[in-house]
Amino acid sequence: QQQQQQQQQQYDSEGGAGAGKGVISLLQEFVQCSRQFHAPQHRPILQWSFDNRMADFTTLEFRGTVAFLLDGVPHHVAGAWHPSKKFAQRDTAERALSFF
Repeated sequence: QQQQQQQQQQYDSEGGAGAGKGVISLLQEFVQCSRQFHAPQHRPILQWSFDNRMADFTTLEFRGTVAFLLDGVPHHVAGAWHPSKKFAQRDTAERALSFF
């Protein structure tokens, strides 16, 4: 529990949650604005999936993966393991943006 609180504080202090516009929204805008090819209708711009594992006997962790088309080329980015799906999703979005 204490480790999760420390990770939350570190994440917030590094500009994760609540730093202006959300990093997930920034990634979606980046992908939408960079498109030279039209995405198929009725499909989300960012497609998310999550893996989970037991870090120990009592701690469940999540890792996010995001898939998207950028200029017609498929991309997949995986994040690190985190104590919640939301942290995992934000971490993955940050990693994806750092590539570009």
